[in-house]
Amino acid sequence: MKLGEHKFRFLVLIFLLSALSLFAGGRGEDQNRGNEVVFWHYSSGLQGEAMSHLVDQFNATIGQEKGIVVRPIYQGKASDVSTKLRATLQTNRKGDLPNLVQLDSTGMVDIRNSPLLVTIDEMVSRDTAYSLDELLSGPLLSVTYKGVLLGMPFNASTILLYYNKDAFREVGLDPQRGPQDLEELADYSGRLLKMRGDGKGVERYGFAGIPTTYELVSWIGQQNGLSYLTDQGNGHDGEATRVLFDSDGTMATFLDAWRKVYESGGVANLTSDVTQQFVAGRSAMMVASTSTLATLIEAIGGRFELGVGFLPRVNAEATGGVN
Repeated sequence: MKLGEHKFRFLVLIFLLSALSLFAGGRGEDQNRGNEVVFWHYSSGLQGEAMSHLVDQFNATIGQEKGIVVRPIYQGKASDVSTKLRATLQTNRKGDLPNLVQLDSTGMVDIRNSPLLVTIDEMVSRDTAYSLDELLSGPLLSVTYKGVLLGMPFNASTILLYYNKDAFREVGLDPQRGPQDLEELADYSGRLLKMRGDGKGVERYGFAGIPTTYELVSWIGQQNGLSYLTDQGNGHDGEATRVLFDSDGTMATFLDAWRKVYESGGVANLTSDVTQQFVAGRSAMMVASTSTLATLIEAIGGRFELGVGFLPRVNAEATGGVN
């Protein structure tokens, strides 16, 4: 075995067995499982294939060497995992807990005060040879509460703008440049709007989607260098007690900019099927996670050229970077 291969497998061990959240006592009532690690996750599609590859690789290498078997159990969407975990914790069913669970950032609220949680800080303190210094501070902060690293960032992502380059060319827009701020998003959305030949309905919208918490964390957070939705550093420094965006002007600034996007007439107010509409060519732009890229490429299948850009800023003054 080459040194590079050994190092890679060691990192897989670290990131797999430390990914996000570990629980003491998980499956503790079943003594026949030996060194089996029960792992709840929400990865499906191409992400699910990647997850299965990591688990299989671990089980066939370090797992085999150490007598450890990871058993992944798909639990549905991220919200489904959080719901099931929350119910299990609230009823104190220790024997039904997984040893390892994949959560999104909102799921950290459910576990941050659990006495059954084994924090990454605890694990790192037991292994002086392992250092967190090589990890990016942003993802680490996303799973930190009151200065304690609760879990290990595993599939951290950021939000991107995806757009149809062919549609851009059709209306005379530069296919190498997506809209840089919401003012430009409004302009592009209006120009990309395409009506049916008979004039009875829309053939293609410029942009599809409505702002959710996922987008607002960035659109609020990027203002004034850095802004929070709530006090206590968005709940990372303690229990959040009030929202800040209603008094610091960040929500008003965003809504004023978004009103212009909506008034362009080129926005499809979709809460679901956003990706499907984009892939089908019924919208020319959408925002989604970096993890969506591979899925989009496969689904589009070469029918049009895909463009990728940064999330448009609220305005030219919104220079903060948040995830």
